[in-house]
Amino acid sequence: MIRIACAGFFLVFGHLLPGAALAASPEALIQLENTGSCTYCDLSGADLSGRNLDGADFSGADLRNAKLNGASLKGARLVGADLENVDLFEVSLSGADLRKASLKHLDIDRDLEFIDLIGVNLEGARFKHNLVCGKFPESGGWGCATTQRLK
Repeated sequence: MIRIACAGFFLVFGHLLPGAALAASPEALIQLENTGSCTYCDLSGADLSGRNLDGADFSGADLRNAKLNGASLKGARLVGADLENVDLFEVSLSGADLRKASLKHLDIDRDLEFIDLIGVNLEGARFKHNLVCGKFPESGGWGCATTQRLK
């Protein structure tokens, strides 16, 4: 019976993790598939590349080592999400909320070139070299009006 249940899971959700080790919790993948959001859940290592996740709520989610390249996360809530070691190449984050998100592997001066960041709020986001985004630019756009280095 357990083998049938496992086989059924991979038939239904196998497209989420092609070729990846199953590190994300199965419950989290089911929640994401059913609701389009997954707050405070474990999606670490999940392959979500190329997926349309517009408007999804990933607040507080563990997305470490997830594959998101080519995904669309327009208007998504990623407040306090852990995005360490996430491949964000060609990810559309237009209008996303990344306040206090962990992006510690990204160099704020070099690694944001191929990421759609129009209207993205990075206030409090943590980057490589212990840099923290100070506040959202008053003129709109994206990025950090100021940065500070944590000790």
